[in-house]
This record gives sequence, structure tokens and C-alpha cells, in this order.
Amino acid sequence: MKYIFLIFLHLSLLAGTKANIGYWQVLPDENLGSTVSQDSFNQIIKNIFALYQLESAQKGRVLVVKTSDWNTSYFSAWANRETDGSFSINFWGGLARLPFMNDAAFTLTACHEIGHILGGKPMVKIPSLSHMSSEGQSDYFASTECMKKYDLKFGIEEAQNVDPFITSLCYDKFSDEKEFETCLKIAAAGISLSRNLSLLSGVDEAHADTPSHDIVKATIFDSYPSVQCRLDTFIAGALNEKRPACWYAPTDAEHIDKAR
Repeated sequence: MKYIFLIFLHLSLLAGTKANIGYWQVLPDENLGSTVSQDSFNQIIKNIFALYQLESAQKGRVLVVKTSDWNTSYFSAWANRETDGSFSINFWGGLARLPFMNDAAFTLTACHEIGHILGGKPMVKIPSLSHMSSEGQSDYFASTECMKKYDLKFGIEEAQNVDPFITSLCYDKFSDEKEFETCLKIAAAGISLSRNLSLLSGVDEAHADTPSHDIVKATIFDSYPSVQCRLDTFIAGALNEKRPACWYAPTDAEHIDKAR
């Protein structure tokens, strides 16, 4: 069965999916395996706003939480520039109730939305959305910056049953225990989120130890990278590594963010 899955940028960007989950929705009283509660849903959104309100204002972008609706059953989170010039982040509870969601994965989702507003280049090329960072860049910002900042300020739940491959990557990269633990949290959140993306897209699950071998000739500006590529990006951010070549082409010199 097909349904419309709205996620990660703006309501005008839709992706058809093949999963058969509740006729496009997960009701508030349904339990499909998510561990996100109504309280944690609301608190994570409040924390993300508090974390970036000042920075956003300093960059000339007034940040607002326009939608924080636990009871809406549809799957969506999005960022938008409002008619008054402010930049909003928006969340429906159905997304948080998807089967593999947990607080860390939902925090990563919220960080992705902030990434559309503050993530920098590469930007979307569609004229009406050119003020927003691209999907790949929003994933990269979420994992390389936002999640680390969030963990430092508010703490992210300890990762459970972490893939041994991920553990070895984080262990080899970080000698500091706190940085090692944060790396595990981000990568594990990326795996949880990517499992939902795979489910909703009707594709095989992505895995940490099977990175994409795609090398793009031009950066993907206006659409989503593959689920595997998105997981690769989350892991790259956790490890402080470069953007993956499955969506980012550094030869696009005019789009390189020289601050990184």
C-alpha cells in the first residue's frame, strides 16, 4: 500500500512510500515499538529551540516552534520560512511513534530540521527553497554539530546494543571517553532513524558496515540521498569525517562551506 510520507523539509516536498503502517498514520494510542513518550517529544522540541534560538537570531533568522502536535497521527517534521520572515520547525507526533523511534533518533530528526535553517552550504537550488540547507547537509549538520551540542547541554540517552562495527569506529577515533560515548549515541540514533526511513521507503535496511559506493559527479542539492547514504552521513558526522561522496561533490567549489 502506498501513502504519503512528509518528512524533513517542507510540506510541498513529498515522497511516495510502500510501507503498510496504519493507513498513513500512527494514532496516539498505538504502540508499534517506539519508546518516545509525549513528554519526551515535547521536551526534545523545547530543548532544540532553546539550544539554537540565540544562534539563529545572531544569524538574522528568528527561530520559532510553530507546530508541536503529539496528537496528529501523520508522519512529518519540517522546517519552513514563514510569511513574517521567521523560520519555523514543525513536528507531528505520528513520526515519533514509528516503530524504531527512540528519544535519540527523534533528537536527530529535530537536529535535521534545525540543519535546514542553520546548516549552511550546500543549499537547496530550488528558488523558493534556496534559503534552506540541502537534505544531505542537514543530515551532516545534525550529526556533526547539533547532536554533539545537544548531548553536552542536555544529555542523550545511552546507546544500547550498539553495533560492534560502530563501537570499533568510535573507539579508534576518540580517546576521550565522553567523545567516544557521544559518537556511539549519534551513530546509534542514525541507525534507528535509517531503519524507519528504509521501512517507509520500502527498501532494504541500511547498515553501518556496508557504506554506499556511489560517487556523485554533482552534489545532490534538491532531493534526498539514498537511505544508505544518509546513514553514512550520520556516521561521518559522528566521527568528524568529511561529507560522504554518495551525495557531496567537493568539486562544486561554489558550494563548499569553507568554514568546515
